[in-house]
Amino acid sequence: MGGTFDSTISKPNANTFKFKGADAVSTVGEIPGSNGEKITNTLWFRVPGGTFMLGIVTDKGKTESLKFKERFFNSLAFE
Repeated sequence: MGGTFDSTISKPNANTFKFKGADAVSTVGEIPGSNGEKITNTLWFRVPGGTFMLGIVTDKGKTESLKFKERFFNSLAFE
């Protein structure tokens, strides 16, 4: 996962930002599947000692869950 983070965040058009003080990048992707195509919305970030990914996967065309994306991502708390 660390390598994926490195290659994604270094792309010229990457959506990079700071997430709770950590370097972060968000991605949107598509996953084909036998039960229909899915859309992924992910937040990747790196803190000392690790790379993390939070993600939402939903059926293509059904974006109701994305209304809560920011709330979900921001619910993470570091202690």
